[in-house]
Amino acid sequence: MLNEILTPLLDIKLLLLVAVGTLFGVLKGALPGLSVTMAVTLLVSFTYTWDTIPAIVLMISVYFGGVYGGARSAILLNIPGSASSLAATFDGYPLTKRGEAGMAIGISTIYAIIGGLIGLLVLSTTAPYLASLALGFAPRDYFLIMFLGLLLVGSLSTDYMPKSIFCRGSGHYPRIGRN
Repeated sequence: MLNEILTPLLDIKLLLLVAVGTLFGVLKGALPGLSVTMAVTLLVSFTYTWDTIPAIVLMISVYFGGVYGGARSAILLNIPGSASSLAATFDGYPLTKRGEAGMAIGISTIYAIIGGLIGLLVLSTTAPYLASLALGFAPRDYFLIMFLGLLLVGSLSTDYMPKSIFCRGSGHYPRIGRN
């Protein structure tokens, strides 16, 4: 089993796809406007006819690179390149104003690598169990998840309740009467 996991990691074509995808992701992430998720969505049409492993490797590396690249513009310009880089503006930009932008980008790089590896490890170990759990969902489970979302929106919007009720109703109106 370990051989099946490690063999694709030694393929030069996949390593090249990781390098190109990460570079594209970093460049995309540094430019605000197009989200990282949209970049991956656009790649789906580009990689539709590819084999499964190279396509997924490219999309994952674009995603990881985009999330990391979004922190660069957040740290240097106080404009997050992606939604996940908003927190980098809180600490990174003040460090840039003090002349310590290199340290902020270095910390961002180190923790992007650590977080990416931990996330990849957790996903690869829990994905089969989560898939079997999701396949076991019945219509009542979907209803309970929807109801939990409604309760969450209601608890978060305490300022103007009619607007909250309208948003909750309009968001779930298309689902009424459909299985």
